[in-house]
Amino acid sequence: MHQLEVTGNHQVEIHYDGTTVCFIINKEIHSIVVAGPYQTAQNSFHINCTYNNHFNELNDVRYELDHTSLAKIEIFLKRFETGNYSVFPFTRQVNFVQPQENNVSQLHFSMESNPMVISTQPLNSMDRNKINEYKEKINKGESPIVFLYSKTYSGLELEEVFFIVSGNEVLKAYQELDINPKLIALVNSTDYEYDSSNQEVLNIISSHKEIRDTSYLYFY
Repeated sequence: MHQLEVTGNHQVEIHYDGTTVCFIINKEIHSIVVAGPYQTAQNSFHINCTYNNHFNELNDVRYELDHTSLAKIEIFLKRFETGNYSVFPFTRQVNFVQPQENNVSQLHFSMESNPMVISTQPLNSMDRNKINEYKEKINKGESPIVFLYSKTYSGLELEEVFFIVSGNEVLKAYQELDINPKLIALVNSTDYEYDSSNQEVLNIISSHKEIRDTSYLYFY
């Protein structure tokens, strides 16, 4: 495990409002995990928001990281939130959550005890040619990387929820080949305190359309 202290530009962020964890790129929400009635990651809903092309720039950087060097990862992390980062291979058993459709809120009820890895790109928006290219590379012995991002808060560990920050199509290639993917976790381990007055994260559930328009609001 490597430790890096990064001053970032906040292009990539995770927000938490006491109940809901959301993954944000360029101030737009991409994916949300809403705690269930018992407010645990093992009893939760995942809502995938509208996918857009903000990932392209990050993907371009990821190609340089396939043969990982710590210096390149540090450059990559400058796009993230400021903080103290742990960087390590993620080898635990996980529950992958993959939405099927674009522009549709997909809710997944999960009772899994394993950490959740949330795909941040719907299946129908993926590039089939890229998936096939990755499959060829993997069959030739290469190990392209899927980068995950998580964050910790004092009194609450969010490490059971990992968002794919880059490599959705790489993961799909591994899955189609029935091969365990190579996952690198980027965890912002700064001792953040939840601030109930922070307007940027306050009341995500009631303010976000994809949640507000569902029948699942009664859980709260």
